[in-house]
Amino acid sequence: MNKKSSVITLGPINLSSESDKTLPPDYEDLPLLATRNFVLFPNVTFPILLTREISRKVCEEAESRDFHIAVVCQKDPDLQTVPGFKDIFRYGVVARVIKVFELPDGNKTAIVSAESRISIAGEGPGEHIPGVPSVKAKPVQDTLPRPTDKEFGMIMTLLRETTLRILNAQSEGDHEVAFNINDIHDPQMLINMVATHAPFSPEVKLGLLKKNRLKDRANQLLADLAKSEKLIDLKNDIIRRTQAS
Repeated sequence: MNKKSSVITLGPINLSSESDKTLPPDYEDLPLLATRNFVLFPNVTFPILLTREISRKVCEEAESRDFHIAVVCQKDPDLQTVPGFKDIFRYGVVARVIKVFELPDGNKTAIVSAESRISIAGEGPGEHIPGVPSVKAKPVQDTLPRPTDKEFGMIMTLLRETTLRILNAQSEGDHEVAFNINDIHDPQMLINMVATHAPFSPEVKLGLLKKNRLKDRANQLLADLAKSEKLIDLKNDIIRRTQAS
């Protein structure tokens, strides 16, 4: 993980049918994968670049021995020591490591599949991987809106439209993300996918992750995206006026 980003993008990921064999999470002792400037949301499978030895060890052990880990953003992205309980935010996700593979430049990447939100309750005993920090956590379930909630349906339509407009407005639009968004029909998955990709600070994303009601998360995400869209419009307007002068 570098200082600016711990994430790279890949094509569609197919999960193995063997995933059903994974043991339930041990919430009393979840090995910690601390990320820099990156907040992962539930139901999202994402590649995470591993440049710290401790991160590689966590992911390789989790893959080979098939246990869950906690993926939590660290407070200080410039922290040089091994991050522990005191260095991370209090919300994250419990996740599985689908695959670890080596890149041409020698770095390693882990395909991580987030399952559900967790609140970090304390420091774990670290018995799964000796010498690696772990956390105690509590699972936190989303409260879903009623199927008949028309307002939620309208929020979802606006959320999809706003996200696609922002992607199209960027000169280097992420067409892969746009394709994925068009292909997602489950509201919970769409909200969490957009939130994972959104160019917000970790603090803003943590605010979204903390929300128990899915409708509240969608509403706040839409508001944050609207602010981002205004900034893009302002930036493009400044560029046009500068070019015309």
